[in-house]
Amino acid sequence: MTELLSYLKEEENVLPRSGAIAVAGLAGYILGLRGGRFRRLALTSIGAGSMAALCYPREAEEYMDTTLLLTKQYVLIAYHFLAQSKY
Repeated sequence: MTELLSYLKEEENVLPRSGAIAVAGLAGYILGLRGGRFRRLALTSIGAGSMAALCYPREAEEYMDTTLLLTKQYVLIAYHFLAQSKY
């Protein structure tokens, strides 16, 4: 398993990476077939996103840091908006 991940993390293996991401997304879609649209979309996104994070760990870390920072910022804005609307 570790050899497969190290193979997928190599820079020159773009085609196997994209194939692995597509297969993981398809697996999530198949798992979500019995649910509604939201469940299919969520499981497809989770499958493809988690495989993309395994194939591109540095980029995933950068995106996660940015997402965390923006989430904190928007939660703070929403909190202040709700606190101001009570008065």
